[in-house]
Amino acid sequence: MNRHDMTSGLATLCAICLSTAAAAQGEGWTTRTVDDGKISVSYKVSTRTDDTGNEVPLIEYVTTATATVSLQAAIALMKQPSRHHEFTGDATSARVAVLAENEWVIHSHYASPWPFPDNDRVTRMTMVEDAATKTAVVTFSAAPSLFKETGVKRVTYYQQVFTLKDVGGGKVEVALDMKMSPPTSGPVWIIRSAFPGAGANTVRKFIELAAAEKRHE
Repeated sequence: MNRHDMTSGLATLCAICLSTAAAAQGEGWTTRTVDDGKISVSYKVSTRTDDTGNEVPLIEYVTTATATVSLQAAIALMKQPSRHHEFTGDATSARVAVLAENEWVIHSHYASPWPFPDNDRVTRMTMVEDAATKTAVVTFSAAPSLFKETGVKRVTYYQQVFTLKDVGGGKVEVALDMKMSPPTSGPVWIIRSAFPGAGANTVRKFIELAAAEKRHE
């Protein structure tokens, strides 16, 4: 891929993230701030019809925060899949295959809270960095067939996009755009009650870890 294609692809991904964030102000969405306004979470918990015709929960949220951390440290953390579980809340995470220079297969195991059973997730991770705009976009897309079954329910509907942007002054803007359905259906009200906290946890922990990464550069 040449530099023009990479930059165009990055611009497209950023546009998608911005479009989703704008849509988050629409019907059914709620926006809240946590941590004294440092983290903003727009979220919507609804239902969708899956491929088998069943109605299942649909979780969508957009989380943004700006923190004192270097872009290099944030990218370095993203490039360590074995540490992803430290900010995603999964029990384990690991890179199980390399597909290309900036494309990997990641397996994660999630220990679900009651009343949901444990599940796992196989995603195709891609990373696009652009030095000119001081931005990196990291995408995790469901790829359930790319790793062996592990005896638990597997997430098959999942899209997570991290956009990391150096905004100057030693600060990085972190935006997380998530859309997923858990592999086992459950009461929507239980899922909804976890927000906005559930939407803030990943970004908060990612920033904490990236800040620690910076201290070890």
